[in-house]
Amino acid sequence: MWTPWDDSQTIKILADGITFVTTAGHGGMKLSADRRESIAKRFPTFNTYVSRGGGSGANDSQLWFEEDCDVCLVIHCFPEVFPEDQVRRATRYVQSNVDYFGHEIVPELSA
Repeated sequence: MWTPWDDSQTIKILADGITFVTTAGHGGMKLSADRRESIAKRFPTFNTYVSRGGGSGANDSQLWFEEDCDVCLVIHCFPEVFPEDQVRRATRYVQSNVDYFGHEIVPELSA
């Protein structure tokens, strides 16, 4: 599989629409368009590292979440897919890096 970092060495489907990939030097997750849209609703100003120029350009650059920072947003937004301790760490990271991820829009709870 092609990735913005190089050809993949490993590919692991974590859930419908969430695929983890590694390359010789980097890796990350690729989301389906539906999963990406779900994140965009909560973090409308966020742009992935790849779309900011952190990898070779691609038409689907907003679907690639690199392993160092961006994947924390995937873990935070889809906690049902990941172990609880990983979710806690990712959520803390996202909340403490608002300048990078943007402000989260949380839907109001209905009464």
